[in-house]
Amino acid sequence: VHVGNKQSYFALQEPHLDSLVPQNFQKTYKNYGLNHIGLVVDDLEATEGRLIEQGYRRGIFTPEETYRKRAYFFDKAGFEWELTEFLSDVE
Repeated sequence: VHVGNKQSYFALQEPHLDSLVPQNFQKTYKNYGLNHIGLVVDDLEATEGRLIEQGYRRGIFTPEETYRKRAYFFDKAGFEWELTEFLSDVE
């Protein structure tokens, strides 16, 4: 479930009953409780450049879409962030 608004949100997921809490959260779609944190940005390309320059690690690559651009990065604490730039009001 996504909890938040159109500018930022937390993507939460239910952990598997037999899962153990990991030492870090750097497994895409295998995290425990928090899948990723979403944030809308105005210029994804510029934001990606700054993150790469600062040494942040990319997450999964996303396919090209008509109405938005997305990128995933892990922060230094191991949380995954989904950054989205909307190209249209259509979602």
